[in-house]
Amino acid sequence: MKKILAAVLSLSLLLAGCGSGSDGKSNVKLDAAGFTSKVVETLKQTDDMVELSDEKLGDFYGVPFEGLKKATVYVSGTRSTSNEVCVLELENSDAEEKAKEVVNKRLDEQKESYKDYIPEEYEKLNGSMTSVKIVGNNVIMVVGIDSSEVENIVSEFVTEK
Repeated sequence: MKKILAAVLSLSLLLAGCGSGSDGKSNVKLDAAGFTSKVVETLKQTDDMVELSDEKLGDFYGVPFEGLKKATVYVSGTRSTSNEVCVLELENSDAEEKAKEVVNKRLDEQKESYKDYIPEEYEKLNGSMTSVKIVGNNVIMVVGIDSSEVENIVSEFVTEK
């Protein structure tokens, strides 16, 4: 029963976070560098975060893909937590579906990795400590910060187009 509830909660979180246009964020621009820096700074309070090289980005996320302008990803340097921030800057909204697919695949892989390894991290990946959002021409994923705090950070780095 717990597993079913966790799966339903996870799916609803991902679907709610991945809606485009309806949240009014399609007419905005995200300062991706500023946002990433603030999230990494926040995560560094509890973990050592390292930026993935282009080579590792391919291993972790299967990038590049058509329509991807830039990918920036930081992960836990120790791998003892599932903390991670991913910002996929897209050329246009046509690449949104592929970007969401890539992010969701990564989340699924993380869940599988932490499920038996560190159950607390698995729970984090299935709850409010995981956010996936579309902000302008960006798909962002943050693991390790409460989703309401992620919203506050997004609002600091968003401007109207």
